[in-house]
Amino acid sequence: MAAQTPTTGSVSGVVRDELGQPLRDARVVLSEPLTGFERAVETGRDGRFEFNLLFPGSYDVLAERLWSQPVLVRGIPVRTARVYQVPIRLAAATPPVETVAVVDYDAGLFIRQRPELSRAGAAWWFSALELDRLPDATRQITELGRFSSSSSAALETEGLPSGLSGIVIDGVPFMPALHPDLAVPTQPSAVFPRSMVGQAELLTNGLDVEWSEFPGGILSGYTRRGTKSITARLYGDWSGQGVVQSDDFNPDGMGHTMLRGGFMISGPVRRDTTEFVIGGEVRRVEIPIPSPWASTGLDSALVATASDSFAVDLGQYVGSQRRDIDIGSVFGRFDGRFSDGVSVNVRGSAGIFKARNPDLGAPYTPGIGSTVEGNDISGAVTITGTLGASSGVEIRTGVEISSRDFVAGSLPGTAFLPAPIAFGADPTLPGQFERIGFRGSGALHFRLGQHRMKFGSWGKVASFDHTYDHGRLGVFLFGGVDEFARREGVFVQSVGALPVARFGSSSVGGFFQDVWTIAPGVILSGGIRVEGESLPQDDVRLNEEWMELTGLRTTDLPSSILKVSPRVALTIGNPRIWQAHAEFGMYDGEASPGVLAEAVRRTGPTEVRRGVGPLGRWPGTPDSVAAPVMGPALAMLGPEYQSPRTTRASLGITGSLHRNMRYSLAAVYRHTDFLPRRADLNLVASPLRQDQHDRPIYGTLEQQGELLAATPGSNRRFSGFDLVSAINPDGWSDYWGVTLRVERRMTGWLSGTVSYTYSSTKDNWLSGNGGGPSGQLNPFPHGLGGHDWAEGRSDFDVPHRVVAGVDLDLGPIRIAGFYRFRSGIPFTPGFRNGVDANGDGSFNNDPAYVDDRIAGVSDLFGTWDCLRGQVGRFAARNACRGSGAHTLDVRLTAPFRLAGYPFQVTIDGLNIFDAGLPVLDRALYHVDRNGTLQIDPVSGRVRVPLTVNPEFGRPIIRRTTGRRLRVGMRVGYE
Repeated sequence: MAAQTPTTGSVSGVVRDELGQPLRDARVVLSEPLTGFERAVETGRDGRFEFNLLFPGSYDVLAERLWSQPVLVRGIPVRTARVYQVPIRLAAATPPVETVAVVDYDAGLFIRQRPELSRAGAAWWFSALELDRLPDATRQITELGRFSSSSSAALETEGLPSGLSGIVIDGVPFMPALHPDLAVPTQPSAVFPRSMVGQAELLTNGLDVEWSEFPGGILSGYTRRGTKSITARLYGDWSGQGVVQSDDFNPDGMGHTMLRGGFMISGPVRRDTTEFVIGGEVRRVEIPIPSPWASTGLDSALVATASDSFAVDLGQYVGSQRRDIDIGSVFGRFDGRFSDGVSVNVRGSAGIFKARNPDLGAPYTPGIGSTVEGNDISGAVTITGTLGASSGVEIRTGVEISSRDFVAGSLPGTAFLPAPIAFGADPTLPGQFERIGFRGSGALHFRLGQHRMKFGSWGKVASFDHTYDHGRLGVFLFGGVDEFARREGVFVQSVGALPVARFGSSSVGGFFQDVWTIAPGVILSGGIRVEGESLPQDDVRLNEEWMELTGLRTTDLPSSILKVSPRVALTIGNPRIWQAHAEFGMYDGEASPGVLAEAVRRTGPTEVRRGVGPLGRWPGTPDSVAAPVMGPALAMLGPEYQSPRTTRASLGITGSLHRNMRYSLAAVYRHTDFLPRRADLNLVASPLRQDQHDRPIYGTLEQQGELLAATPGSNRRFSGFDLVSAINPDGWSDYWGVTLRVERRMTGWLSGTVSYTYSSTKDNWLSGNGGGPSGQLNPFPHGLGGHDWAEGRSDFDVPHRVVAGVDLDLGPIRIAGFYRFRSGIPFTPGFRNGVDANGDGSFNNDPAYVDDRIAGVSDLFGTWDCLRGQVGRFAARNACRGSGAHTLDVRLTAPFRLAGYPFQVTIDGLNIFDAGLPVLDRALYHVDRNGTLQIDPVSGRVRVPLTVNPEFGRPIIRRTTGRRLRVGMRVGYE
């Protein structure tokens, strides 16, 4: 059950005699073999002893008393936020006593079930199997999320995107600078390599009131500590090009190349008092990128047209390419223990990376020609002190410095229809993002009888610098190769002074918590956290012209947000046999820096140009006649703006099947509200026309080959403005899931874990996947049939997840394997990116009307049964789903000694099934380039010429690294 702090744990117990009576004046010594740390107490009349504020680690307890045989309990695995009960019985003995009775804490008859067993639905503690023995892919700490059946390697946890989850190291959160329009975080944890983390836990329903700032999951890691003697470790591994490959890569033989090396040194500064650990790691990774053009049949025509008509070489975009990533990390920790029970922990780490051709999450183009560089620094100081046998104090401070610099390639973003081909700069580039933050907290812990209580306060300040505007380099869309040659298509660009958003925010709050042992085996905990967060109201400028037209002020966001977060939990049962648990908590996130930055910078200084038809230039920018200025794009936060908040409840049971096998079964319900949704306040008040399927159309449509776009300005309510975004906190997400986990501890040769989660996620949130402002618009802003079309299956819905890990100790060698399955990605039947079927200005948000009267549509029903249930209506959001992905990694380890030093050779087979979640072709229809867009002059009804897309649902591009074979070597010194 939860104890008093998310960074330390406690060991307590009662010393009794052979008859079960408490023993007074027994001396109890707690020691940590790794560091040599010791602490001693004497029992009172009740025989009780207690050691609080212990950093995670493995501890021993020695109890001794005159005329009794001493007892040593070894290997108490102290974890954070847990109290470990150690009952000890001392047998009478006649001095001199020369032997000590040794008991292993993990012995089956002593404790049948270790208290740190993960409670599915609330927390997921990663054992040595996941941390050290199973093969890793990237060595990032976030990769641990893939070992949980409720999360992923990107920390997409319980149906929420990774941006709502976070990393906490030694109790101090780290929040990197992130690009607001990218769904894929770019190296958010390069500052925390796996080698610096000794223990880790994934929290979803964290009970301690100090867990905060993340409405999604929290990956809590604890850095490695120093040792009482000098130890050193060197390691490295290599995966070579062409060793293995994937059928998706062309030319043949392209594989995943990686070179990685690192070191770690630890030892005492002053024996048994202070220790240190320092380490570093460098990685060079070359990841193959399958060509998105391979199946289109248009690559040669496009390359020839670009060369002949524009003297532009598109060779770098044809065929498979490489993503190169260079990463360097350094870290260190110092632990000191002083008189009066005071301990000080100082840790710091820094990371730097550069990625060429990075994964930006774009559907068709894999970021060829662009780069991203990042720098991260994280530091923290923790001070703990005991104020007596039943009280203590803990102080934590931290600093974070993070930056990301995205640089675009030389060509502007360009996309083609009907084939899903795109190249050049993604519209999310370029951009620079910086974050600097300071935080601190303090807590007073005390025990009154059966109550463990704490209260305290915390605060943080942060500054942000965002230099960015979506579509800065311009985006071209062409309806085909012929239109490309004639320079006829669509162009959109943001122009004017590059907007910069510099602002700050701060938070301050307090908390109280009580853990009450009502009776043996019955523990009730409750707490509340209250905080206030300031918003940069003064940094948002008033757009007076918009206010005069509408009466709406761009400065109406609140100056601060009040957050109240209660937590309560009940545990019943004997931890040696079984425990039932129930938890309820509310978790507030911070106000999104990306949303705040948009409100600060999108107040009028930049404007949007749009052109449809003859553009005159490519790759150069069309002139103001071909692409006139529409006006500024604004973003507004209303007075009701709130930061995201999650309410979560879980119910479960944990227990032992026998002495070496444990289980956990839990059900979870999560509701997240105040998610930011976007609405266009400058869209015409009502549809101008309807198409043949009664789709509302908000602008005058024009056809350019297979491209469909609105005449610039025809869909605008006020002609002097472009998109005016109201970012409202009316988004929500509902998740429920059931998880079963079974763990088998090492019994000579076998240990393992298997977990299965069945879940469902629904939301009304179109903003969670990034994609820029226009991609977040509801295609039916006034509803569809009296309902909100956006309410439905979430983009992050994963009904089935299975993870399984096994470790076989076969004497001289060890084999460890990890298997994972997840359901495929849901998608909405619609059109190619570049078809604005409803004329609202967004080229990727329109669902298809499933009309089986169109030739070829019914032929797809056999393969895609999801279409059959949508006949005669607009496709429901995420009505279809792709195939699931199976992943298998295997590691073989062989230790040996050379010249007296321990060596270890590892051979990893990674992604043996060549798994990858493909980007599927969601276009049910093409706009028929041989047909004509028709508008009835009397009724105004629009008829769009449509033909079925026979490639519907097939992969466009697979994001796979291919199969890999990796060889590694480690050497240690003690």
